[in-house]
Amino acid sequence: MAMTQVAGAIPLCPHKGCAFRCCDFQQMVHILLYPGELEAAVAQDRSVAHLEILGTNFHGGVRARCRARDTATCDGGYKPLDCISYPFFPELSAGSTGRQGEAQVVTVAKGSGCPLAADEIRHHERYVRDIWQGLVEKDSKIADWLRSLSESTTDSLDPEDYQPVPGASARDPAA
Repeated sequence: MAMTQVAGAIPLCPHKGCAFRCCDFQQMVHILLYPGELEAAVAQDRSVAHLEILGTNFHGGVRARCRARDTATCDGGYKPLDCISYPFFPELSAGSTGRQGEAQVVTVAKGSGCPLAADEIRHHERYVRDIWQGLVEKDSKIADWLRSLSESTTDSLDPEDYQPVPGASARDPAA
């Protein structure tokens, strides 16, 4: 898979008129960091100075607002996986209840604020699903966090609508 040098960058963005607008957070009021993500970034000496922490226990994760002057590069600091993943957000497949021994299969939903069609960015969808699938398999807290987010009501700080992307799951070899 050919990805650009910036993790999560979608090469089609500048050619579709949006020009990486999502990095300006015009559609979003906040970003989410999965359980342990902020701590891991700090432990790796990554700057998180551009992140204004809004809550340190949002379903077990962290809610933050980006205050970077150059949001495309996060002022040279840590870029949260929520930003890298956009316009997709991970979900667990309908049968993923968290029972011991059960496979946790990641699917994705696409944010309505992105003008690109899901079909146009299938490579990014697979990239995002693969990253999140690996995290879910490695840490059950992340699966629990995703499950709790799917069970919660609409987030008043994020007016963007997310719709499930039909098609292959992370376990589908044709993906």
